[in-house]
Amino acid sequence: MPPTSRLPLGNISQDQLNSFAHLSQTSASFDPNQRPLAFTRSAALGASTQNDVVNAVCKNYTLLFARGTTEQGNMGTLVGPPLAQALGKAVGADNLAVQGVDYAASVEGFLAGGDVDGTKTMAGLVAMAKSNCENTSLILSGYSQGAQLVHKAADMLTANETSFVLSAVLFGDPDNGKAVGQIDSSRTKVFCHEADKICDGQAVVDAAHLTYSLNVGEATVFVLKGKVLEALASYSLKDDKTKKVSEKAVKASRYE
Repeated sequence: MPPTSRLPLGNISQDQLNSFAHLSQTSASFDPNQRPLAFTRSAALGASTQNDVVNAVCKNYTLLFARGTTEQGNMGTLVGPPLAQALGKAVGADNLAVQGVDYAASVEGFLAGGDVDGTKTMAGLVAMAKSNCENTSLILSGYSQGAQLVHKAADMLTANETSFVLSAVLFGDPDNGKAVGQIDSSRTKVFCHEADKICDGQAVVDAAHLTYSLNVGEATVFVLKGKVLEALASYSLKDDKTKKVSEKAVKASRYE
């Protein structure tokens, strides 16, 4: 189980503090549009800043993402944009709205268990999405400190807001093993690499914490699985037309 609190900044070693520079440097040099699995048709989804929710853009799916410590923009580069691209490929870029969480993303915020103001901002964005786009399917996601924000923001949601969330997907989660608010565990997925010390509750960023773009395909399958199962439960597969629609949804969920 992860620790319930973090050490104050002054109590961690200089080597630990320096390790966060690896995240910053890797994020700054990482271009989601140049990676092997990038999709040029969804190049706009590779941007490090996205503001569809605050601009009241309503689409079938909405991704609300909190970036990792020291990352740029409001989406970062290491996980947020690759995830948006993967989802856009599966559901169609024109069917996906994307919003990043504006917050400091400082080392101090991570050590405090997640930036307080960022947490409030993320919870507010959920409320905004529900108010403006009640028919969208909302996906909550975060990487590193962003995963901390998802946990804390989920704790702030009302029952109606919680039920509005389609799924929550976390990467490199410092609170690995902790429930995501009242969101049912069947609708949550945590990706933690075996050697990732952040997932073990340590304030150390190593190579295993920097490669979660490799998991965005599996994350996309998980997110869409809930919609596919919902569709299958609503209709009889004896109907040929419905069967074809369901098969198309299943194919999309495979991230092919």
